[in-house]
Amino acid sequence: MVLEINSIGNWTVDEDSHSGAIVWSHPQSDTVVYATPNWENENGICPVAVDNGEDYNEVTSIQLEGYLLNQLKVYKSVLSLVFSNIVNN
Repeated sequence: MVLEINSIGNWTVDEDSHSGAIVWSHPQSDTVVYATPNWENENGICPVAVDNGEDYNEVTSIQLEGYLLNQLKVYKSVLSLVFSNIVNN
């Protein structure tokens, strides 16, 4: 579902080959954002964490409810806000 988004601004998405986590990266930043729906739970919660190579911090979580299109809209909206606090697109 999330991998189909491909990008949000200049942020691109990939799947971590070891853990299966969803990882977002930007060409002008060493910081990556982890945002994997239903990570370690089945309640529609998507934790959002930022890793700058030195510190790993969970910054928020997204409650994904309703239809798939609505879930993607909410996911993209929250991540856009998180991304804007790291680097402007």
